[in-house]
Amino acid sequence: MELGKSDDYTGEQRDRFIQGLKDLLQDFRAKKTRDFDTIANGIIEFRARFLGDKSKILPLDGVTL
Repeated sequence: MELGKSDDYTGEQRDRFIQGLKDLLQDFRAKKTRDFDTIANGIIEFRARFLGDKSKILPLDGVTL
């Protein structure tokens, strides 16, 4: 759940994040992907691409991992 949160973004950036996440999940749905690890890794990769930094995955109280 934490990986899909859009609370850290505002305006256009938030809209792009939500749309990108929707597209990713629709792709998984179309491929009938049900494996939790595959979906979680897809979301992690999406967040890394969206942020432009593979080291930033989860925001943790002012620290981003």
